[in-house]
Amino acid sequence: MQHHSSQLSNLDAAFMLIPNELESYDIVNFLVYGNLNMSLVGFQPLLSLKERATASKISSKRHRNNFVFRRTLLRKLLGSIMNIPAKDVHFDAQAHKPYVINGPFFSHSNKPDCLIYSFSTSTKLGVDIEPIEDGIDVDGIAKLFFSSSEKQAIAAASENEKNQSFIKIWTIREAITKCLGKSWVSSTDYEKQKIHSWTIDSYQIAIASQKKLSSLKTFIYRVDYNGKK
Repeated sequence: MQHHSSQLSNLDAAFMLIPNELESYDIVNFLVYGNLNMSLVGFQPLLSLKERATASKISSKRHRNNFVFRRTLLRKLLGSIMNIPAKDVHFDAQAHKPYVINGPFFSHSNKPDCLIYSFSTSTKLGVDIEPIEDGIDVDGIAKLFFSSSEKQAIAAASENEKNQSFIKIWTIREAITKCLGKSWVSSTDYEKQKIHSWTIDSYQIAIASQKKLSSLKTFIYRVDYNGKK
């Protein structure tokens, strides 16, 4: 499968490029990472009343700003794909999975310093992103949640590769649950889904889709911690 990536110098470029690339690629991703605690002037008015209510209940200013940023960015991306104003994007849920009527399939995942959106016009999908970091109770979590084959894969990994092996399996499981709108992954679910997993810098990313992919495009936008974009 072909997987191409491009660095973007500003957010606005994504609103122009992603709709066009969806005509050529099975899935188009938009990864944003770095200092997400950025200025949000002009963003909040794009949120729905329900989203504003949710934001007002978040006590941490950083987490509240992060929520407003990622929800508004999702609205703007979907609006550009659907060729409608961002404020007119209406979300619904089906089998615990969010969707938009007459819009693309999409999935998203976020952590405090990174977020990724994935879009497709041809297949249902799920995406997950996790930082590759130490200090994880790999054996304890695997014992509780992982299948025998997954635990064997972790046991076979060297000590230096154990954490990354665990995170790779975890992101794949999460991507499958999002694709299917389920809370648990069975061996049958693994067999039915098409998986693509990769790393960017210190992040592990996985995408699950219901159709075999022939092409994937990832746009990357990094915000430096000194505030430069």
